Parts: sequence; structure tokens; C-alpha cells
Amino acid sequence: MLLLTVVMGLYLHLLIRSLRVRGGSVLKIDPLSAGVLLSLWLVVPFIGAFVKSVISTPVLVFRYLIISLPPAYLLLSRAITQLPFRARTQMAVALILIGLFLGDLVLVKRYYSQPHKQQWREAVGYIVERDALYENSLIIGCAATLRQGYGDYYFSKMNSPRRVDLHACRQRQVTETMRLIDSKNPSYIWFIRGRGKPDPEFLDFLTQNFRLLEHKSLIEAAVWLLEVTPP
Repeated sequence: MLLLTVVMGLYLHLLIRSLRVRGGSVLKIDPLSAGVLLSLWLVVPFIGAFVKSVISTPVLVFRYLIISLPPAYLLLSRAITQLPFRARTQMAVALILIGLFLGDLVLVKRYYSQPHKQQWREAVGYIVERDALYENSLIIGCAATLRQGYGDYYFSKMNSPRRVDLHACRQRQVTETMRLIDSKNPSYIWFIRGRGKPDPEFLDFLTQNFRLLEHKSLIEAAVWLLEVTPP
């Protein structure tokens, strides 16, 4: 927050310095000046990403806005040189900013050292690594979007021939799930969930009718391995 306040203050000071008053009321701005061009470079990608996010696909994320980093740094450098201080004081301001940036980098590194997003890929990888140990298994998938083919992407990316056999995690789908199990007659059942949680009744149906062998809990995802024991 301190770094953001200092940077925004410098940008505001640069904006005020860039405006030239003629006749006491008319502002004179050179549209081809370096400051204006850099400002457009900084703002236009953000506006474009925002509009696209509203209209179609959400793309307003940091990795897509990295194109705006060069003008942001250049404008910050110009803002420091426009400060009404001597060169030594301007250098001191630059060193303070560098220190604040380095402090934020430590926080960013700490943030990205641990996963924070849904781990559907890791859940699929858990199944792929152990699938050979449990032959004749069935894969049931549960996600917020219950549609055929959802979740198969990572199986394909990991060069696995396996796919999700059934997407089910609602109480009303217990009968459909039992019908598939009876027809396939598997020895094991992999139950994988992504974003969204299964109905407690559906999970109870699995854990009460089949023997739980493994359970792996992940971020917004989980994997259960159940054994289909003879009646």
C-alpha cells in the first residue's frame, strides 16, 4: 500500500507538471510528447483487456498486462526526474522506491511459492500415477460444470488413455451412477472433484457402499479411491 501511494503520488505530480497553462485557462498538451505516448501505452492495454473481459472472455489478469510494464517504469523515471529537488535527493527517492519494490518482491515470491488455484491438474496426476496399480477401475468426475468431456484435458496432456467415465455428484444421480457401476462391474472407483462440492448424500453413497482406500485433499479439488467389494 505504501509503495502504491508513493508511485501514484509521483504519477500525479508528473501529470501536473506536464500540463502547461496558456492565458490562465487553456491547457496546452502536446499529443505527440513522450509523456502522452507513454501514458497511452500504459492505459490502452488495460482498457482493451477490461472491455474484452466484459464482452467475452475474462483476460484482465497480470500476465496479460505485462505489456504495460515498460511505460509504467519509464513514466516513473520521468516523474522522479521532474521532482523539484537536487540530483542527490532524486537519487535518494529512487533508492527508496527500489527498496519498496524489493520488499514487495519478497511478498510476491512468498505468494507464488505455494499453490492458490484449483488443483484439478494435480488431482488428475494423482490418478494417472496410481492407475496401473488398480486395474479395472472407473473414473467418476465432479465439477461445477457437469458436462461430458470436462476434465479429460489433463488426462490427454499427461498421455493417459483414461477419461472420466461419468460426471456425477448430485443426489439425483445416485441411481445413474449405480447403474453404470453394475454394467461396468469395476474393481475400483476413482472419484475426483474439482471446483464445487458433491452433495453429502452422493458422497455418503460412495463411502458407505464401497471401501475407501485412499483420499487426497487438494485446493478446491480432491480424489477418492474406493474398492468395489463383493456383496
